[in-house]
Amino acid sequence: MTYAFRIIVSEPANTGSRERKDETSQSEGNNEPEANSQRSKANESPPITEDLAIRIRSMTASTSDSIRRSGEMILKLIDRRQYTFLRSEWPGLTGLNADRAGDACDHMLRTQVIRRIETTKKPVKYRINTDRNRRDEPLSQEILDRIEEMKNDPLSKRDKRIGMFLDKMISQGKRRFSTADWEEEYHLSSAMYGHDLRRAVNLGLIRKICFPSGGYQCLYMICGRFEQKVRADDMTPTQKAYLSQIYDAFPQAAFTVEECGKVLNQTSSSASFHLYNFSTRGILITHKHKGKAYTYTFAVTPTDNPECFALTDPAKETQAIAVVTRKTSNAVQFAEAV
Repeated sequence: MTYAFRIIVSEPANTGSRERKDETSQSEGNNEPEANSQRSKANESPPITEDLAIRIRSMTASTSDSIRRSGEMILKLIDRRQYTFLRSEWPGLTGLNADRAGDACDHMLRTQVIRRIETTKKPVKYRINTDRNRRDEPLSQEILDRIEEMKNDPLSKRDKRIGMFLDKMISQGKRRFSTADWEEEYHLSSAMYGHDLRRAVNLGLIRKICFPSGGYQCLYMICGRFEQKVRADDMTPTQKAYLSQIYDAFPQAAFTVEECGKVLNQTSSSASFHLYNFSTRGILITHKHKGKAYTYTFAVTPTDNPECFALTDPAKETQAIAVVTRKTSNAVQFAEAV
C-alpha cells in the first residue's frame, strides 16, 4: 500500500483568486466548480509535519504487525481528516486484540505520533499530532543541571560525551537528533555510540521517538523533564525474562554480580552489563562497599511494577513463568553445587 505525504514547511500561498472564481460561479447559480474544488480537497493528502511523516513511515515499515497496522490506520484517519479517536475504538479499527491494540497506542504515545486529550475524563481519547505549531515541553532546570554536570565530568568519558552532545543540541535550538548525528559528532563505532545512547535513555535524558525500520534510523528527543523513576520502556522480552529470573532467586536478599551470573548462567561481565542497565532504569538499587564487591537489591516488585516483568498475554505469561521457573531452579542448583 502506497501513501503520499504533503509536508507543510510554510503557510500555504494565498488562494484568494481561486476563492473569488468559486464565488463568481456560485453567484451565477453554477455550483459545479465549487463541488469539484471540494472533491479535490477531499482527495488531497492532509498536511503533516516532516517529523510526524518520518515516524509514521517508520511504523508502516515495521516488522511488528501491530505497529505496522496502527501506522497504516493513522494514515487512513489523516486521509479522512479524522484526527481523534478513542482508545477503546483501536481494536475495531485495526483488527488487533485488545492487549495488542493497547500496546500499539502506548507505542504511539511514547513516539509522539498521538497525544492524550481530556486527560481528566473517560473514555481515553487521543489526537494525532498533526499540529504544526505545537511546542515541545520546556526543558526543566533538573535536566539542564544534569547535562551540565555530565558535560564537565572528569572521570567518565561516556558521560562527558553525552553531556557535550546534548548541550550542543540545546544551544542550537534542537531537541531531536538521529543515531547518524551522534556517529558523525564523535566518529564512534555503532557499538560505542549505541552504549552512549542507551545510557542517556536509561538516565531519562532522552527518549526514542522513532524506531529503526524500512531504512529509517532511530530518532531521539531530549526530554523536557526526567521520565518516571522506574523506566521499563523499550525493555526487551529477554531483559524482562532475565529480571524475572533474578527476582525469583533474590526477591528480597542482596546479591553480587557473581551470584547473578550464576543464576543467569552467564559470565560476570555479561551479568554486570544487565545489572548496570537495570540500575540506571531505577529497577535495582546499587549498594557500594569500600574495598568489597557492589551488592544489588530490587527497588520494584512484580505486583507494583508488572511492566518490568509481566507479559500482556495471560497464556504466554503463564508459559513464560514456567520456563523462567525451570531455568531459575536449574541455575540455583548449579550455584549451590559450585
